[in-house]
Amino acid sequence: MSTKAKLQKFQFTPRQLDVARYASVGMYVKCIADRLGISARTVEGHLTAIRRKTGTVTTAAAGCKLAKILAR
Repeated sequence: MSTKAKLQKFQFTPRQLDVARYASVGMYVKCIADRLGISARTVEGHLTAIRRKTGTVTTAAAGCKLAKILAR
């Protein structure tokens, strides 16, 4: 199964995928914002949506969950 198909069940937007990718490797909110050219507040909003869609409480937990899904 492709990476895209594995993540499709979460219905992430393209920008949420970008933010999730950077957050999953431990990048700080400000660094993600600078890299993507968006505000830190916008990154926080994307992280909130990512946590809600993955059913996790922390960003680290969401990153772990996504990593496990992609490793299958």
